[in-house]
Amino acid sequence: MGGTFIDETAAWNDRIRRTAAANGISEAEFRAAMERAAEDNLPEYAAAMQSFGIAFREPWEHSLERLCDGAEEALKSLYGKYRLGIIANQSLGARERLEKLGVLKYFDLPIISAEVGFSKPSPILFREALYKAQTTADRCFMVGDKLTNDIAPAKALGFGTVWVKREWGGMNRIESEAMRPDFTVDSILTAAEIFNAPAVR
Repeated sequence: MGGTFIDETAAWNDRIRRTAAANGISEAEFRAAMERAAEDNLPEYAAAMQSFGIAFREPWEHSLERLCDGAEEALKSLYGKYRLGIIANQSLGARERLEKLGVLKYFDLPIISAEVGFSKPSPILFREALYKAQTTADRCFMVGDKLTNDIAPAKALGFGTVWVKREWGGMNRIESEAMRPDFTVDSILTAAEIFNAPAVR
């Protein structure tokens, strides 16, 4: 969800601002620490907190989330041609947030970490999606923004993979073939173009 078809820029700016203010550091310092963590394939916010000795996680403001440019167009173009699902590390209420953004209707299988009790990169979420879809990994593609949470675990199970290289996940580094996606794109709209191509259909 976040970073792939939901633009979290404003929510991240808000969280970084509050974290920096509460701990007497500059926003630039904390953001730089997050960038270093992302480049090292670490959870960027948690790693930045650790580097400054911060224990309290500032709340996440979901109301600041927006759809990425072209996201609904992309989902609408794929809906009906493919079964669309979500495998996401999200808190409870994710379905309601998707409904509010107007895109829940495009998804057959929302697999939400808070509902399942496991988080990516655990293969359990991916296997749960395959089980509920009654299909096999070789018939599926994972489209995600993080090499660590999306691409590597999906690839290990035999999914095809598309890396949407943007936001924090776009700073990840391909450290091995196990993390190398089948396709790399800059937006969900470009990802949709891959699946709308006649050769893929």
